[in-house]
Amino acid sequence: PARHHATVRALTRCRTGELGHTHHACPDCGHGELVPRGCGNRHCPRCQGRLARAWLERQRAALLEVPYFHVVGTLPHALLPLCAQAPRELYALLFAAFAQTLQQLGRERLGGELGLTMVLHTWGQRLGLHPHLHAIVAGGALDAQGRWHRVKSRRFLLPVGVVAAVFRGKFLAGLTRLKERGAVPEPPGGWPKLWRALGEAKKWVVYCKPPFAGPESVLAYLSNYTHRVAISESRLERVDAVADTVTYRYRDYRVKAGAHAAGADPSVKRETLATAEFVRRFCRPLLPRSFSKLRHYGFL
Repeated sequence: PARHHATVRALTRCRTGELGHTHHACPDCGHGELVPRGCGNRHCPRCQGRLARAWLERQRAALLEVPYFHVVGTLPHALLPLCAQAPRELYALLFAAFAQTLQQLGRERLGGELGLTMVLHTWGQRLGLHPHLHAIVAGGALDAQGRWHRVKSRRFLLPVGVVAAVFRGKFLAGLTRLKERGAVPEPPGGWPKLWRALGEAKKWVVYCKPPFAGPESVLAYLSNYTHRVAISESRLERVDAVADTVTYRYRDYRVKAGAHAAGADPSVKRETLATAEFVRRFCRPLLPRSFSKLRHYGFL
């Protein structure tokens, strides 16, 4: 697709000099250096660090002296082909359904409006399509009169089983509306096959991590997640020009992390792919043009 081609072209030109240079000069001694310009693409691992730091500085004023919780919502595998066909519609629905779920339960159980910051990730460690939302939730709710209702326990926000059930219902209702309007194409195998697969899915994975140690730890966490891309250059271990392959490192979350007798982490593994397959995997989770992957809800 054209948007994939444009992204790859930007990344291959980043900081090579093809995009021009910035001249830095010392006002005292006059020494100067030419620094190649970056592409600024939001999928570029080289350009995101500076943007993440600037974004964090703007967010410091919004932090509250309350516990913050980390909630994650994931779509079942049966929806991945449809996400690949209509990413803009499915990702927008994912945001809406998960935010509405948390806000509804916040009103019912805490008596007010929650404050949420959500970040969309669309990839897994092996560069497969894996759309999921990371939500940072302030530990309390604000009612219509401006009164603050704190969580009953600093270790507990909402029951994840209830969150998963409500999230599932809202997403499927939204998907039905998209289907009826003709806003999404027919999935591979047809709609009856997809509905059966979704009905057989035992649960929609939702989990809530323990609260952060404090506001500063929230910032540290967000700095790693808000501007993250599918793979960083540090995970690329070898490019074989003769065999036309790429070897990269990934973490297998099915294996318990930690060092064993040999001193290596058994959850860290390596995979070698043909270059074309590596590029295909890298491009598959790319976001639609101008689609916002970072959104705020409620009193935030």
